[in-house]
Amino acid sequence: MKNVTIIMAFFLLLLLLIGCGAVTNDIEVEHDVTEPPPEVIELKSPEIIVEDDCPENNDGETLPARFTARMFDNVWESANMEHSRFQTVEDFNSQADYYISVISEFVLRENWYEQYSDTPSIEFLLRDRISHVAEQGNRIYVNLNKAGFEHDLAPIAHEITHVIVKSSHDRTVSLDEGLASFMQERFGKNPTVHTWGIDAHMLAKMFFINYEDDYSSVFSVIGSGDSQEDRYMSGEFHLRQIFYVLSHSFTKYLIETYGIDDFMKLHASRDDLLDDYHVLYGKSYEEIKSEWHSVVESSPGMTLEEYDNHLEELFDRHNWPFGS
Repeated sequence: MKNVTIIMAFFLLLLLLIGCGAVTNDIEVEHDVTEPPPEVIELKSPEIIVEDDCPENNDGETLPARFTARMFDNVWESANMEHSRFQTVEDFNSQADYYISVISEFVLRENWYEQYSDTPSIEFLLRDRISHVAEQGNRIYVNLNKAGFEHDLAPIAHEITHVIVKSSHDRTVSLDEGLASFMQERFGKNPTVHTWGIDAHMLAKMFFINYEDDYSSVFSVIGSGDSQEDRYMSGEFHLRQIFYVLSHSFTKYLIETYGIDDFMKLHASRDDLLDDYHVLYGKSYEEIKSEWHSVVESSPGMTLEEYDNHLEELFDRHNWPFGS
């Protein structure tokens, strides 16, 4: 297979599988979230909503459910699951519960549901567009790309992270997307949508060697909160790919080097993000970025040909039709 075919297939797959991802009510939404999408009106069936983790108080009385999280039967039945690892909708719902549990514990947000106005109801939907999360009151729609879901390439853990750690326009997008990608890498049962099972530092180095100008322009805004982050995240394919990989790599470096507690404090920063690097890490933003770049430079190398071969093998393994 020619390298150009693999690269084009990758770009198409990237477009289909991942979007902004963050919980939002005004961007990357395929419907007007002020009105429930038609599918949801039909899917809401109170009789089959399952209450998760209903705790008891000191008197042994069952307290209200903290949240519900389900894909409904008619959504599941709309998909061709021949190439999926999920055998039943119960298998999927069980894994979604697992992701919610381990991710919320790791990011120190075990009471994440309290940030919503009422008991959150998470519904998993399948769409022919990019994967993303949309919020309407306490109703949260995790929209997964249908083709990606059918071929076990959907970013389930990534999108669930956006539900647990809500994004805000006054935070840095690269930390939002970096955290979600890192959670997909750490806990996801399928390859990370941006790095495809390749170490994020290693892939960042490949971009640095082969696309130094593009790498440098994206590198300059990662972790800064600069408005240019939004431009790269939603821009043309090549820069968008580099943005997601560098966001992943930078977040991975911060968490693995300095710990999740300080990272979550940095993520929550609203006043002066760049000053908070020094407050939390005892080093300036520029010093932290220099340390990270040194890690990227010291990572094992990977050629573009090796990358193409990896993608080809991945597509074949997942029976992805665009890879053949």
